Amino acid sequence: MKLVYITGPNVGSSYHQTEAYITYAREWAERLARAGYAFYCPHLNTAHFDTIAPDVPETFWREMNLNILRRCDAALVVPGWDNDEATRRDAEYAERWGVPVVLDIDEIAQLRVKKTRRSGS
Repeated sequence: MKLVYITGPNVGSSYHQTEAYITYAREWAERLARAGYAFYCPHLNTAHFDTIAPDVPETFWREMNLNILRRCDAALVVPGWDNDEATRRDAEYAERWGVPVVLDIDEIAQLRVKKTRRSGS
């Protein structure tokens, strides 16, 4: 099963904008699940942790997410990312590590599962 990292705007200028980004990413996670792809969605995994665990530095969340990105078969860049620096950075890391960056779920079918990870695990 292919594992897809969802990247897009994550933290907004207000709680409500951040929540809108999380909701949008959740919609993409649902689309991936319906298409049969496993996913990692940092928006959902770290939702509002800046408020929940303010003592944990942002660098921890960033490193955690990048560690997972490195293991993925693809990085799906959701529409609306154009001016988001964190999304650009995710895409740059993905390309550096040989993780294909895709703009559409249909592109994922053409990709191979990484050989460094056991496909059954």
